[in-house]
Amino acid sequence: MVAQGQIPKWRVAEPRRSFVPAWSHSTQGLSRRSALLDYGAALGTVGVALAIRWMLRDILGDHMVFLLATAALLPLVVLVRPGAFLAAAALGLFGSWYLFVAPGGRFELTTQGELVGMGIYGIAIAAALLAASLARRLTRRVQREGERAERRLHLLELVTDAAPALISYLDRDRRYRFVNQYYEAWFGKGREEIVGRLAPELLGESLDAFITPYIERTLNGEYVRFEMQVPHRSGQLRWVDAQYVPDRDVDGKVVG
Repeated sequence: MVAQGQIPKWRVAEPRRSFVPAWSHSTQGLSRRSALLDYGAALGTVGVALAIRWMLRDILGDHMVFLLATAALLPLVVLVRPGAFLAAAALGLFGSWYLFVAPGGRFELTTQGELVGMGIYGIAIAAALLAASLARRLTRRVQREGERAERRLHLLELVTDAAPALISYLDRDRRYRFVNQYYEAWFGKGREEIVGRLAPELLGESLDAFITPYIERTLNGEYVRFEMQVPHRSGQLRWVDAQYVPDRDVDGKVVG
């Protein structure tokens, strides 16, 4: 439910705060940290697998050496960075060769089972690369949608903060989800002090009892307009022209 209160024109709103989109500062730093974590997880997984395989070399034998990389790389299909996956694959192959093949040159593809093992390894690599590519595409899509949502929120705040009117959004539980800057200035509270609170906590029990019938009509899908007195931060009651607009989801259900 969008609530708007028109204020007499002779009242002047406080100057707006400058707003710098958060994503412009945080995206690059988060991207770098995410990349480091992905590469660290990929290489660390293979490193641990190599160490375990080395400790079990007398039990498993040398003919299982290349299957090590397959077992180590399978958990990496959940990663979204093909580069990290390829780095882990290279480490697995080089580490296997260095630890097991190079010292004695004992590894030979002589049996059908070993050939099948190499085939399974190749299939696992291809499947993991495909999964990583698909996961990365999905992640990029989610990131783009998140950035678009942040931009839309920024534009909403920019427009509503410039309006000399009390603008707020309440969900079906009558909990504040959004207020503009004029709303903050009117009640003398910051946005973080209002958003998340119930309407009675901010407006008081008497005013809440007065507006409850109008809110119920709005939640039933009706546009409502009426006049009421709202407490100002100065302690005085001031008249406003209130308008409640129902918010519907894609199925037509009123959600606020």
